[in-house]
Amino acid sequence: MKINPIYRVVIALIVATVGILAASGIINYRMTKTYDQLSLGFFNQQLQKPIDAEILDRINLFEPKLKTASYDAAQSANLRKASLIYLDLKTAPAESFDPEEATNKKNSLGPALGNVRLETRKLMDTAILSADENVSVRGLAYILKEEKNITFAEWKNPSEKHDKFPAELIKKIVERKKAHRFLMPVFYWIDNGIPTVTSVVPIGRFDYSGYLLVHASLLEMLDTLDKKLGAEIQFLTAKDEKLIDTLPNIIVSKEAKTTEFLAPLKSPPKNTYGLEINDRPSNQLATIKVVADISELDAKLSSVRTESFILFAAVVVLIAVIADGLVIFLFRRVFLKQVAAEEEIQKSIRYAGRIQRTLLPKFDPKIIDMDVIWQPRDIVGGDLYMIQESDEKLIIVVIDCTGHGVPGGFLSAVAHSVVDRVIADTRYKDAGEYLSAINTLLKELLNQKDKESATSNEGLDGLIFVYDKELRVATFSGAASSLYLASPGQPVQEIKGDRKNVGGIRTPINYEFPSETVEVGPFIYTMNTDGISDTMNSEKKPLAFGKKRLVAELEKNMSLDPKRTNKLVMDALNEYKGPAPFRDDITLFSFVFNNEVFKQS
Repeated sequence: MKINPIYRVVIALIVATVGILAASGIINYRMTKTYDQLSLGFFNQQLQKPIDAEILDRINLFEPKLKTASYDAAQSANLRKASLIYLDLKTAPAESFDPEEATNKKNSLGPALGNVRLETRKLMDTAILSADENVSVRGLAYILKEEKNITFAEWKNPSEKHDKFPAELIKKIVERKKAHRFLMPVFYWIDNGIPTVTSVVPIGRFDYSGYLLVHASLLEMLDTLDKKLGAEIQFLTAKDEKLIDTLPNIIVSKEAKTTEFLAPLKSPPKNTYGLEINDRPSNQLATIKVVADISELDAKLSSVRTESFILFAAVVVLIAVIADGLVIFLFRRVFLKQVAAEEEIQKSIRYAGRIQRTLLPKFDPKIIDMDVIWQPRDIVGGDLYMIQESDEKLIIVVIDCTGHGVPGGFLSAVAHSVVDRVIADTRYKDAGEYLSAINTLLKELLNQKDKESATSNEGLDGLIFVYDKELRVATFSGAASSLYLASPGQPVQEIKGDRKNVGGIRTPINYEFPSETVEVGPFIYTMNTDGISDTMNSEKKPLAFGKKRLVAELEKNMSLDPKRTNKLVMDALNEYKGPAPFRDDITLFSFVFNNEVFKQS
């Protein structure tokens, strides 16, 4: 059984593809199995417990210790007494009140508020707040009862920069209906780039007078865990902070938004090897992200990847060599046949081009000087021009058939036959009658007598110029085409043709194209097909050359020379389009009446 060469190529490619996929599957299965074994062994050995569970346990142990230490500090007898005395005063201090300046004044709030501040300073140095090695207090803050601003804050290192405690958290603290220590939350936030946890404790047991905020750092608490796991712990914040120097493995990033969250560590973690404190996504202050150090594991996996790649590459190369050899052999046979067939087609087209050129006029009329640029987009085209001169008339026809290339060329041959038959008929007098007759005959030939029975919609644009030698009268008729009259130093006159096309189902078979009388004088008469006005430039959003640019070039001509006229237009057209190709056939016909015409008149 003989198989088509194309099918042989397809079969060869399918076999090669199946072979590559099979090899890929086998190698991938082997590599995946090795990966799983190495990874499972690594995590079982290095991380006996998941990292996120370690952090959960550590923070859950840290939280009650901080609460206990904070509660003990808040219940200091001296602090409670100073707070009660301060709040028992009848008049509250102004917002701009400075307790330091008013400490020694009698009968004022200065001494009372100063005593509260003094007691908090003492608490910073007491052993109550360092009962546990993992609880490292960075500072204390004090909020008045029913106030929404921190009255003052004391920090271990006064020279260290600190952010303000978030106002939305202060509002939640003050507006709570109950303030028992077991009901007060713990807040996590980023203070000047340092992950901080704050415990809130009311001053007093039931009739509380204010709130004590105890700020502790999470860095020290997680330092031991960080070294144990050999991991990198990141605190994500919206602020652009530099690296924290005290712990080289802990960095502050700027990827997360800073908002509030309450009791964030009470639900199971969402990630196997990383913890996101994200129980309430809209109320989040900080995110802890842990990345394990897997450099040793990665080295082993890299070795596996290298071996697998070498094996896979060898299999693919082997299959590709076999498949490519077969494909090249088969494609060569197909290519040679295709080249031979294409050469036959090109020969036919070139031959058609030579035939089309034989249809062009081979003489120059006696009463005009003319220049024509006829430039098909391809070897053959849909443009055509014809000239007939007799003792009675000079007839010039320029037509642009639907399409270009071989279809346009074929239609132009049909149109040439129709036009040649019409202009040879002496019954017609002016240009409109000739163009109407061409429309009728072309529609009959292309079976376009009516819309219902029409089998094609082809037609042509174009124009006819007729000069009656006896009457010395010139007429013009156009189908979607114009005639231009240019005289040196004068504006260009445009004589527009009819909007209807010749042929096609939209133009009636008996449609009468109008004639326009044209002045016979010292003008350059120019006719063209739309290939000139429709030429596009090479911009990203290309624009057409257009009629205005054509008229502008005609007005530049300061002589009655058809060749100079056509050269000016084509130079401008080529400069405008740049490297962009021509999109349509081009015909540019310019002529001027010679002196014999004017002598006769």
